[in-house]
This record gives sequence, C-alpha cells and structure tokens, in this order.
Amino acid sequence: MKKFYLFVLASVILASCNKTPETEPELKLTVDPTVITCPDLGGDYTVSLNAPVAWSAQSDASWVKVTPTSGAAGTAEVQIKITANKESSETKGKVTFTSGEETLELYITRAAKAPASLKITSEKEINTPKDGGTYTVMVESNIRWSISSNAGWAKVSKGVSQNNDNITITVDAATTPEETTATITVAPYGEGKEAGEQTLTITRGGTDATSLSVDMTSIDAPADGGTYNVKVESNARWRVTKDWDADWITIFGTTESENDGTFGITVEAATSVDPATAIITVEEIRSDYYKPVIVQVTVNRKGKAAASLSVSPLKINAPAEGGTYAVIIKSNYPWKATGIGTKYFSMSMTSGEGDATMNVTVKPSTEEEVATGSITIATTFGGEKAKINIRREAYVKPAQTLKVYPVNISTTSDGGKYTINVTGNCAWTASSSDLKVASMSPTSGTAPCTFEVIVSPTSLTTASTAVISVTSEDGTVVEKINISRAGRELTKLARKPFTVGKSKKVYFSPGNLQYYMSTDKFWFAEYQYEYYGLAAGISDLFGWGSGKDPMKTDYSTVDDIFSFYDWGLNNPIYYQEVMYPKAYGWRTMTEDEWEYLLSSRSNAKNLCGVATVNSVKGYVLLPDDWSTSYGFAFTSNTNYDYATNTYTKEVWRQMESKGAVFLPAGGYRFKQALGDDFGQEGYYWTSTIEQKQVSSTEWEVYHISFRFNPYQAGMSTEHNCAFGHSVRLVEDAK
Repeated sequence: MKKFYLFVLASVILASCNKTPETEPELKLTVDPTVITCPDLGGDYTVSLNAPVAWSAQSDASWVKVTPTSGAAGTAEVQIKITANKESSETKGKVTFTSGEETLELYITRAAKAPASLKITSEKEINTPKDGGTYTVMVESNIRWSISSNAGWAKVSKGVSQNNDNITITVDAATTPEETTATITVAPYGEGKEAGEQTLTITRGGTDATSLSVDMTSIDAPADGGTYNVKVESNARWRVTKDWDADWITIFGTTESENDGTFGITVEAATSVDPATAIITVEEIRSDYYKPVIVQVTVNRKGKAAASLSVSPLKINAPAEGGTYAVIIKSNYPWKATGIGTKYFSMSMTSGEGDATMNVTVKPSTEEEVATGSITIATTFGGEKAKINIRREAYVKPAQTLKVYPVNISTTSDGGKYTINVTGNCAWTASSSDLKVASMSPTSGTAPCTFEVIVSPTSLTTASTAVISVTSEDGTVVEKINISRAGRELTKLARKPFTVGKSKKVYFSPGNLQYYMSTDKFWFAEYQYEYYGLAAGISDLFGWGSGKDPMKTDYSTVDDIFSFYDWGLNNPIYYQEVMYPKAYGWRTMTEDEWEYLLSSRSNAKNLCGVATVNSVKGYVLLPDDWSTSYGFAFTSNTNYDYATNTYTKEVWRQMESKGAVFLPAGGYRFKQALGDDFGQEGYYWTSTIEQKQVSSTEWEVYHISFRFNPYQAGMSTEHNCAFGHSVRLVEDAK
C-alpha cells in the first residue's frame, strides 16, 4: 500500500499567534570577492553572497559558468568555474548579480595561454651497469610531445604523451664488452614546435664492467616523514657519497660495502607547507679505467598540508527559550575554541584534534534585552580562524494559550465520566450550558492538567446536548467541548458481546458501514462479507472521521486533521429498512479497544484469524463465549493464507447465529481511486489519533487503523487521513 506522510507543525501554529513581530535590520546585496584573477588554465572559485530578496546571476562570457544562477533571500555560496584560455591574449569577463533593485558586478581576468614549454626534469645523463635496468624520465610540459630512442637496447615505455608525465626506459643487458651510449629525444608532437627538443644520454657498461643497482630510485615520503631501507646489489665495492644538502635526511646503516648491502634513510617530518627534494648518490669504487657506475635515489617529501577550517553555522539566532545547536567543525589540524559572553551559552567542547561536532547550548533568557556573544575557533597550525556570532532574543511574556481534548463527547443514556486533557500556559475556568446534562470536576485549574466531565444518566428517549466552555484566565481563549447524550436505547439486535476493555463490552454492527450517494444515507451492509469500494453509487471506504462528509478527501487544515466526527454518533443508520437514530449509540472503536479485543481478552489469540467466507477474503472475530462444541473448524492465525479457514455462505450463517463477526478485506481508497490491495487486505479506522514530537517546533500526526493480511494483524499508523478505509461500528453493551 502506498504511504503518504503529513507533518503538522502544531507548535509552530500556536507560536505564530503569540510572537510579537520584530523589526529586521535592513539588508543589502553584497558579494565577496568582487574581482577574480586566474591563470590561463582557469579554475574553480567560490563567491559568498548576501541578498535581501531573491537574487539572480548572469555571466557575459561563455568561458565563465555560474552555479547556481538564482536563489532565495539570505546567504549563499555561488560557484564560478573558469575554463582554460586557448588564446594568446588575456581575456576579461564579468558576472552581474541582481537582487531587487540592487546590482553588483564581479570582474574576472583570465591570463593569456602560456607559451609552449618542454623540458626533462630528471637527470639527463644515466649510467647503467652492464645488466641494464629500468629508469624513469620525468618530463614537464604544457603541450603534447613524443619520446624516442636511437638504440634498440634502450626502450621507451610509450611514444607519445601530453603535459607532465613520467616515461619508463628499459635498458637491456650488455652483450659486448664495450661501453655503449644511447640518446633519448623528447620533442614537440604537433603544436608547440617552438618549445624545442630535449635529450638525455644513457651510458651502459660493457659485459666486463662491474654492475650496481638499487631496489628503489625514488622515495616519496609523506609530510610526516618515515624510515626507508635501500637494498644495493653490486659485484664491486660501493659507497654512499654524502653530497646532499638536506638536514631533514639522515643516512644510517651500511654506507660502504663489498658487493650486496643495505643502507637506511630517515626522513624527518616537515615543519612547513613547502615540499622538499634531495638526491642520494650511490657509486662504485673503481681502480680501473672503467667509468664508475653511479645510481641515484631521489627523496621527495611532501610539505605539511595547509591549514583548512570550515565551521557551520556561523550564526546562531536563538529564541528567548534558548536551545542546543550543533556546530559542525571540519579541520585538518587541532583547534581551540574561545567564547565571549559565555554567561549566555556553554560549549560541549573547547578543543579538538580535527573534525568534530560541538554542541552550543544557549541558556533560557530571563532578561527583557537581547543577549549576544561569540565563539572563535582557530587551528593550532596555520592560524585559520572562524567566528560564530550568537544572538538570543529577549524574554517576552507569552500570550495565553489553551487547548482541550477531546472536544466531542458522545454518551449513551447512562452517561459517564470522561477525562479532558488541558494543555497551555494559563489558568482556566469551565462552565456548562446545561448542568443537568453535564458538569465538571474541578471547574478551574492551571494548564497543563486534566479534569473530568460527568454526563448524568437520563430516562428520556430523546437525545440531549450540552456545551462545556473552558476559558483562559484573561478571557482571550475559549475552548468548547460538545456533549451529546443519547436517549434510552431501542431494542438491540440479537448478537453476542465482545470484551474490549476491563469491564467494557460491545456489540458489533450487522455489517460494514455503507454510504448511498443518491439518497445521502448511511446503511449497514446486508451481509457481513459484503463490500463495494466504489461501485453503483455506493461507497464503503471513508476518510478518517468523515461522519459529516462521507466522501471527504481534502484534509488540508488542522481542524480536518484533528477533528473526528463519528459516523454512528452523527448520523441515523439504516439496516433492512429499519432506521437506527443517532441516539442509538453506534460508534467507532478506539485503538486501545482493538488492542484489548485482539490481545488481552480471555483466550484472545484463539478467537481471531484470517478466513474466506462465500469466496470473500477477510478476518474472523469470535465472541467471548465461543465454544468448540459448536462443531465449526477454526484455526486462529496470522501466518497462513486466507484459505486456512474457508466457509460457504450456508456454514457462515450458522456461525453468525453463534455471534461470529466477519470483516471483509476491502482494501483502501485514495480520492476516487481504489488501492492495489482491494479485496486482499483490510483497513478499519479507529477513532484514535496520536501525536509524536520530533523537534521543538515539529510534530508528526498518526491516525490509527486495524490492518490485517495473511501474515499480520494489528494496529497500523496512517500518516494520511484522506485514505479511505472500511468502518465497522459497535454499540456499548450494558
């Protein structure tokens, strides 16, 4: 079944009636920054905007994209995306912001396209041992370029690349004793010929030459530094030469050895945002005419990350009642928070190691003046700061509020006692329009509280009414409780009672409630298994509490949502040409009564379950005194299909004579369309409404129904009271 949700801001509605309008400070359109200068490659920029009314933004250049281009009044962040310049001249553009009659312009200057550049940034001379090896050529460029080798034994990993890239060169092992040389050429490919060519030379030792290699020629250390072990493989003596100029590197372990060995490198943590590079040289120690083989280990250490700090929100506007507000802090370094005006507020934390959520609790006001304060959050590295401005409204004595529930009481001729819930913030008095019908105890009090309405019994056969008026202390709010007392009842139908509470029993009506549109009359279905949905001018699916408007589908007001007009207590109902007047006492059961019937009465679990009667799927309820001696097979369940209990029309008539009740699975209706479970599931309204407070100003409202299908049976919360459900009325048993 589709679910529709309705959230009712009940407290907002009340509060909106009580607050005194305040004069808001005049706002002006502001944009920060108002000038952007970017490189030829463009970039992404964020503009902070404050607008007094709805605003829009428009760019006059196709290479400037604005997101979003419009918004509502208030503060916003606008993203400016600038694409790369393909021209050799500088370009200019602007973005125009408009809010009401105000206009501001953001001027943008984009640099001309940089001239073509191409260079090899790694060593341009590589000496390899006779066994060859793999080497990396680092190229920095802003154009497309090619790389080639003039020697088959020196192979490049790819021939064409673009912008900055690293190329792997594989040097094959020597097959002759002579030292050999290869030239690697890097040249513009296509455009940018003016950048010129770059070359590097690879010299490979002959087969009689010694060899030297390391297992890592490049170390990329993070800003926190680290320790690395470099393995050296050689067939000759070698050493690590101390020729680097970097006090942040320490060499330990073996720095000179015969043949294979290992030395260590300690990289200290960075103390600035600048990256650093050092080159460590390992060379053969030779006494012959051969050129020593030299390998280099490049150590790159990242700089310490720039401090970043993001705090949201930067403004806390609290009502006089105060409140708790979550401040989201995003930081890549430890931070501290200091407050000014802390007598008005407190912080759940004053420092952190990184991202965190700090709760700011603004204390309730007892002063008739606005209170202000601030919190400054600063990173311990980089000095990034953010300031949160705090404002608490002055205390204003609230207007008197008063609400009572229930506002409609319908009784039998025997009367009864009813608890009235009073909510609000003031003292009240209560009076009755007819004390012979209804009286109160007590007749005054202070909200929130409860009091009792006592409806006196009557021997009259005619119905009586009274109105209880509950008035606030200052007389500005008057709540009405409508009392309807039935006259002495007519003769009841012959049927069995069902227990729905401690010392409370009811008789079920002979069938589901139906409404005949052509005659504007309510009827009970002729058979318990009869249901229509919407057919032949008959409806038996009703919106919640629609006793005054049976085809009601619009529940757009608070009164629509909270006011329950019982079908039985507000209308005469016909059955087999007999009219039961409103005073007869037909009514809708509450959620608690359904719960008691299904779960708490004696032997409850064995007295209900799904069934099929005369080919109609539904739910069977058996009376309190049901006996297996009647000879009818019945399996109580919620985990079997409708076929578990199957009865013909004739068998059901016999069970019905013993007090059995059948609720057909009539599905649901939304507006004029039947739901997709018509004839498969049953939904039966209760008269109960529940409210759940989800925030200081927001409530969720639920209308309760009894729902069943082959797998479950119980109470269901329905957010949308406009859904049409089945109605089965009851009459209190005396």
